[in-house]
Amino acid sequence: SNDINVVVYHQKEKVIETMKKYFDDINFITQDHENFPGTGGAIKCCKPKNNRVFILNGDTIFEIPLTEMKLFDNSKITIAVKKMENFDRYGIVVFENNSVVEFKEKSFRKNGFINGGIYLIRKNIFDDFNLPKKFSFEHFFEENLDKLNIKVQEFYNFFIDIGIPEDYLKLQKIKMGEKT
Repeated sequence: SNDINVVVYHQKEKVIETMKKYFDDINFITQDHENFPGTGGAIKCCKPKNNRVFILNGDTIFEIPLTEMKLFDNSKITIAVKKMENFDRYGIVVFENNSVVEFKEKSFRKNGFINGGIYLIRKNIFDDFNLPKKFSFEHFFEENLDKLNIKVQEFYNFFIDIGIPEDYLKLQKIKMGEKT
């Protein structure tokens, strides 16, 4: 099924109004300042129907074919990663044979693979953990690297993080056909 949940917090009214113009079958889960559960708590509250669930960050555009992402047999999560060059804005994902061995903090790198903000998870990813109501999804999987057997899948498609105004403007210029 195409069960789509969108968890919204910041400017939730605008997000819902805009998305309803383009999509009919979306379940909106709204959060307010007092009960915002962090990214992990928000994902956990969605209660998906399917065993395989896509999680997409709202502030990144990573144009990958979702149908090509796969969950490995013994893993509860696959992260879409993107190779980058000459960057300092992102931490890197270190992996061997598609298995994550380490997450490294932000610092200048000549090259490396970054977390692209797209995840394929099993709906029971949180079942074996006693988690607080409010937690970060990224910290959860970084702290439970061994228990989750985290896998990566490399993609080389267009990627931009529009979480800062400069890159949002850069995206607008790209859409208008201007050189950046």
